[in-house]
Amino acid sequence: MAGENVTLLKPGESMHNHKVKERPKKISDDFEFLLKVKGIGKETLEDIKKIYPSLEDLKKALKEKKVPLRNDIVKKLKKTLLK
Repeated sequence: MAGENVTLLKPGESMHNHKVKERPKKISDDFEFLLKVKGIGKETLEDIKKIYPSLEDLKKALKEKKVPLRNDIVKKLKKTLLK
């Protein structure tokens, strides 16, 4: 290694000057912070993700009071997402 030329790359560049593909964002990545809310576990989170493809859809449903989950969970979601 000693004495070899080192090339520093700019963010997003590869050794061949091609853009590095970013990892596609999974839908579930948006929802993971909800696991920190007391009462929302993995199973509840999976139920939410099955019904709502995005956080915006969930927020819209919460505003319209059309969320088919337990009342205590709905209250916690409203408190967390509709501040």
